Amino acid sequence: MRLSALSLGFIVAFTFGANAQMQLSPNSQNQPTSSLNEAQKRRLLLPFVRATTDCIANYSRQRSDLADLYLKGQFRSVISDAISVCSDQLQTLRVQHDQIYGFGTGSGFVAGPYANDLERAVLSRVKPELERQTALAEKRRADERARAEAVEAEKATRSSVLKSTQKLLLESVYECTRTQLVRLIGSNERAEIITEAAMTLCAKEVRAAIDAVNNTIQFETPSYRPTFEGDETARSAIRKNVQATAVILRAEKNSGVASSQPSDSARNTSEDNQMKTCLNTANTVYSKTIADKANLIQSMVELCRPEIESKARATFLATPSMQLQEARSQTLKQAAEFSESIIGVKH
Repeated sequence: MRLSALSLGFIVAFTFGANAQMQLSPNSQNQPTSSLNEAQKRRLLLPFVRATTDCIANYSRQRSDLADLYLKGQFRSVISDAISVCSDQLQTLRVQHDQIYGFGTGSGFVAGPYANDLERAVLSRVKPELERQTALAEKRRADERARAEAVEAEKATRSSVLKSTQKLLLESVYECTRTQLVRLIGSNERAEIITEAAMTLCAKEVRAAIDAVNNTIQFETPSYRPTFEGDETARSAIRKNVQATAVILRAEKNSGVASSQPSDSARNTSEDNQMKTCLNTANTVYSKTIADKANLIQSMVELCRPEIESKARATFLATPSMQLQEARSQTLKQAAEFSESIIGVKH
């Protein structure tokens, strides 16, 4: 609570008021020094004024929370605490004022003019300590900000590394399975069969990619723990992508199109499948901890940024008339719409 000058005066008066009975009576007091002029009287009283203010300032200066209370506008509460500690000095000041100016004048002076100027006088004395504490506090805040920024920067770097690793390992899966599909496509087996065969031959790559997805999600959501259900969801999404590639390769073979290198349309389809795989996996994980649908979609899209960017670049390469930024905007919109369809958002 912020104390007014009147409150300080009341506190000062109350501090020595309880002991006023212990003071000398008017008849036993020295008579006021009526022969002195005002300047001489002030010079006589000044040492006692300074001694009292110094006592209050010394107590205030020793408080480790001085700057904190000052910045919160609670400096007068510091002074009010110090007044009770310096009650002897205040009593002496009152008695000396009575002796110099006349009996009964001390109480009015201490509770009035002295109390009114007390905050300024104490503040001028503790200013160096106040500045020191303020500088230390600012340094601590700056250090805390620097540490927080370093942690965030390290986190961002780690997140980027994990997402890039995830993308590379998913690409490795699709590269491996595509190579196997090209070898197996000549058989008369259904696409589902050769897809499963290709994934079995590339089991090491598939496992590494699923682990990378789990690592990324666990970094973004520390409470997440990999589960068999989650792994199967990711594996199922990968399987759909591989099967889509198998269908494309078989169609190209039947139409006589060389398949040693993927066409722009095939690459675009593959990247689209990867993006959808990532979004499906993200939904499986985040939907357990994020109830708000808008936040859920944002988290899904953020996790799948690398896949979204790959899909945008594939779209750009497959559509010569489209600018890259346009492809990015279009793909981001598609990712958001696909995310909405997954979680059942209706417009």
